[in-house]
Amino acid sequence: MTVRQSADTGVAIVIVPTSGVDLEAVERALIVFALDMTGGNRSRAAKLLRLTRSALLYRLQKYGLTVRQGS
Repeated sequence: MTVRQSADTGVAIVIVPTSGVDLEAVERALIVFALDMTGGNRSRAAKLLRLTRSALLYRLQKYGLTVRQGS
């Protein structure tokens, strides 16, 4: 599975193999993508994902993700 940004529209594109993918892996990849897009800003990443900040923080803990500001 791959998550990337389209060059022309700037939207996130998720490429799922025909063999399928684990839904949690998709969620984790989208969180990482949103954090990369926002330079690690959790509030902005949560907005991109249409989550509350606390919901994003829960998922960061769930997946063992840490955030480096400005990354």
